[in-house]
Amino acid sequence: MSTNNEWDADPEKYKRLAEPFESEEIATVAARAFLGELATLREKYRIPELIVQYQCYLQGEEGPRVMVGGAGWGNQLYQTQLAKRALDQEFDHLARVIQFLADSMPRVARELITDPSKPSPRKRKE
Repeated sequence: MSTNNEWDADPEKYKRLAEPFESEEIATVAARAFLGELATLREKYRIPELIVQYQCYLQGEEGPRVMVGGAGWGNQLYQTQLAKRALDQEFDHLARVIQFLADSMPRVARELITDPSKPSPRKRKE
């Protein structure tokens, strides 16, 4: 299924990928295998600096849970710079999405205008 967004994202693929693993053990095995394959690809393609963060889902005893992890290869100073650059790019993308929504929907645009010196027209739930 193709979409018209910048990355040709596939919501159905994401839905399949987000299905929870049956257990923490299975999720851990999958994550270790993933990191192992990344390490192999790093060497094959001569990528000296590499960072990766991941999040997957698993079915815990008390319901769905999130498992996160990551790894870094190479010079830690450069890994820090890569992580900052990645975060900056994600914030820039989020700002573009919000601007798109604001341009498309006047109510969203109004919500982006702030003036902390005036009380909020919304009542806060206590």
